[in-house]
Amino acid sequence: MPLSGDYVPSSSQWVAEQVAAYERSGGREGNSQLGIPIIVVTCRGASSGNIRKFALMRVEHEGEYALVASNGGAERHPAWYHNLVDEPLVEIQ
Repeated sequence: MPLSGDYVPSSSQWVAEQVAAYERSGGREGNSQLGIPIIVVTCRGASSGNIRKFALMRVEHEGEYALVASNGGAERHPAWYHNLVDEPLVEIQ
């Protein structure tokens, strides 16, 4: 069943802009980070229950995707990680 509810764009402007460009263009724009293809992940916010979207570098193996929560090597998980722990149902574009 598709995720439904109120979509709240990321508070990170570059993330919100990349997702908007990707969706507006059907994936022709905003489709890479540092030259690497991306996917757009849709999930439900753990606290708010709102629909959230973010772009991740595409890590695919034999038709399955790994969502790597490395946060660029930071010591803390990225914000979206906590959403997926609480609500693991996602949609991928």
